[in-house]
Amino acid sequence: MALYVFGLYVAAAVFTVVYLRFQAKSSWLFSGLYAAVLVAAVHALFGLVLTPVPPPRTATRSVWRGRPSAYIDLLEEAYGR
Repeated sequence: MALYVFGLYVAAAVFTVVYLRFQAKSSWLFSGLYAAVLVAAVHALFGLVLTPVPPPRTATRSVWRGRPSAYIDLLEEAYGR
């Protein structure tokens, strides 16, 4: 659900920081740096290697572009309604 709402980059960064900090008991510095490197690597993968393949579509990106019904469209598309 977070992937649909916030996007791949934000969801990956938040999940990584929360997991490393609270489950693996890593420091805030390590967690933040690891998340930054992960997001940069994912961005490079989609931006350089997989150029014709866009990152997954999100609800917030469409809402920011002035389409408030985009979230409902995404849910209907995801659940086949």
